[in-house]
Amino acid sequence: MKTKCKLRALQGTVCLDKSVSRPMLSLEDSRAILNQRGIVYTDEEILIIREFMYCIAEITANHYQRKEETSAIKHSKNGYHPSKDK
Repeated sequence: MKTKCKLRALQGTVCLDKSVSRPMLSLEDSRAILNQRGIVYTDEEILIIREFMYCIAEITANHYQRKEETSAIKHSKNGYHPSKDK
C-alpha cells in the first residue's frame, strides 16, 4: 500500500545541528521499522520521516536538559542542597 499524502521536506529546521556527527539508523533499518504495518514508503519519504523523528528527539532532549537546569537553579536559590537530605 502506498502512502496517500505526499510528504514535503522540512524547510528551515532549527534542529539537527549538521556540524555534530550523530549515529543514525540506516535507510534499510528505517524502512524495516516504517514498513511493518504494510505501508510502503519511498526512500525520500523515509529520509524525511527519519530526519523529523531525530528533530523531535533533539527538541525533547533539549527541553529536558533545560528543565533540569532550571530546576537546579531554583533549588539553589531557595537554599536547597540535595546532599543535606541524606
